[in-house]
Amino acid sequence: MSLDIDYMEGYKVWTWDRTRYPDPAGLAREAAAQGVKLVPIIDPAVKAEPGYRVYDEALARDFLVRNDRGSVLLGEVWPKPATFPDFTREEVRTWWGRWHQGLLEAGIAGVWNDMNEPACFSLLNGRETFDIKTAPAVHLGKVEGPTLPHDARHGHRRHLEVHNVYALGMARAAYEGMRELAPERRPFILTRAGSAGIQRYAAVWTGDNSSYWAHLELSLTMLLGLGLSGVSFVGVDVPGFLGRANGELLVRWMQMGTFYPLMRNHSGKGTPPQEPWRFGEPYLSLARECLERRYRLLPTLYTLSHEASVEGLPVMRPLVMYAPGDEEALRTDDAFLFGKDLLVAPVVRQGQRRRLVYLPEGRWIPLFNLGVPEEAMEGNQHVIAEAPLGTVPMWLRAGGALALTEPALHTTSANWSQLTWHVHVAERVEARLYEDAGEGYGESRLTRLSGERGGERFVLERRTEGSLPLARDTETLRLYGVPVPREVVGAREHRMRDGVLELTVDARWQRLEVRL
Repeated sequence: MSLDIDYMEGYKVWTWDRTRYPDPAGLAREAAAQGVKLVPIIDPAVKAEPGYRVYDEALARDFLVRNDRGSVLLGEVWPKPATFPDFTREEVRTWWGRWHQGLLEAGIAGVWNDMNEPACFSLLNGRETFDIKTAPAVHLGKVEGPTLPHDARHGHRRHLEVHNVYALGMARAAYEGMRELAPERRPFILTRAGSAGIQRYAAVWTGDNSSYWAHLELSLTMLLGLGLSGVSFVGVDVPGFLGRANGELLVRWMQMGTFYPLMRNHSGKGTPPQEPWRFGEPYLSLARECLERRYRLLPTLYTLSHEASVEGLPVMRPLVMYAPGDEEALRTDDAFLFGKDLLVAPVVRQGQRRRLVYLPEGRWIPLFNLGVPEEAMEGNQHVIAEAPLGTVPMWLRAGGALALTEPALHTTSANWSQLTWHVHVAERVEARLYEDAGEGYGESRLTRLSGERGGERFVLERRTEGSLPLARDTETLRLYGVPVPREVVGAREHRMRDGVLELTVDARWQRLEVRL
């Protein structure tokens, strides 16, 4: 759960409004008992108020951005007057990072860096205030948009030189500070701004979008682009930060958001509330189905996130990534691959109840809503997908597999106590699953599946790396694209259900042979 700027005392960063939050640590404990983690917002603007310790220290140690005349630059963001730490300097980043200690001691789970382009609404010169949008340039210096003037000083550099890395320095300060103060925990930092390399320190959301269907559609191309740029842990406010969503837009956005690496429902102060329960039925039930689907997908999402951290591959991938010579795949910007083998084609147009989808080369099983599969079809063609309001069109590629678990109210571990593999049988099958404690830097386990189908048999093997103990006694495998077997070797039991071969195996299984 995010805490926005009103948790602070007078918008002063690193403070709590004790009339609203008399016991932050108690709130964090109570929330944690319900599986809710607190993530407060952190803005870089430091209120210029003598007696306020953060400002006094920054001023005394010369940690603040200055104007072209050498004085501390004063502006307005939420606090007025506001000053800005110079995150281009290591000593300033270290100082800022250590201010996270109070929040960590209160039990917060992470921080949310906002307004960190940095945003600045106006500049102050003595008693005069100059609005950045309207004031003559003679009062401001050259400036583009509501940020700091080009000639503002960051040490020996001008803001024009360092604007794009300001948020990177702030995120780095938070990450390194939290690593120092709580080395047993993984820092969680969410940022609105960033530049190349931001993925080393923070997740990114795309800022103040609106509750428009065009913004829902645009979110896909934005996140695919970020992923291809190396920034994989990304998301968009669902169902839009500004404006008013209706129930249909909420559901369609949650269906898309199910596959965002970062999924959150968030809207602006003063806008109509947009929590799912505000929309009534049938939208509430359909939103709940999206969240349950999200929890089922967590083993695969977690594995893809680990893959992104090791190999740089995005979680959400454009079709052309695995069909580089296919012009139709290149033109497709309204569908994506979740990992390598699950093609997702969400509905992004108002009133649409069916849509055209391009399937690249391969053999694909329709697995809409992760439910009962339909008859497989060949790729290199467009197909019409029926998509009533509660339906998300999806296809699983032959040779691919998904690891799914059961829905839950919340999760504290990525060592899954229940696991089902959904395998689309082909000549070759490859899949993997990464598991760990979900927190910290302890033991982990990487499971690799490899399979071959030849003649009248299908063999699937499992190899593991790592010392994390198993949290389950059995696993389930659902094999798509095979007939009723003559015999199954290596499973506790097997059955055909809705045309799918379902196997129950020991969690430590190593080899399965299905004789067809």
